[in-house]
Amino acid sequence: PDRAMGVKEVWSEALEVSTAPRPTKTTSEPAERFNVLDCTPEVLAALMTEQTARLYCCIQPEELLELKWQSSPEKTPAMMKFCESFNAVTTWISRCVIEARDMQARAEMYTHFT
Repeated sequence: PDRAMGVKEVWSEALEVSTAPRPTKTTSEPAERFNVLDCTPEVLAALMTEQTARLYCCIQPEELLELKWQSSPEKTPAMMKFCESFNAVTTWISRCVIEARDMQARAEMYTHFT
C-alpha cells in the first residue's frame, strides 16, 4: 500500500502538464530516483488507466467535432490536455527505456511496459 501510494504520486507528477517552471532542489542531498521496475506492470497499467479515464471523461462531444482541436485548440481545452498527457506519458516511457544503463536493462524496461 505505501509503495503503491508513492508510485501514484510519481505517476501524477509524470503526467502533470504545466508550463510553469519546476522548482529546483535547494539542498545538496541527491534526489531519490523512482525506479519504475519497482512497480508491477499491473499497478502501472491501473494508474495509467485511471489517469487517462479522468482526462477522457472531461472531453466534451463538441471538442471532437470537425477536428476542432486542430483548427481551434483554445476551444478544446480538455482534448488538448488529453493529447498533452498522452505525449507526456509516451515521452516518459521512451526516456525510461532509452536512459537504461545497458542493452539488457533497456530490454527489461521495454518488456516491463509492453
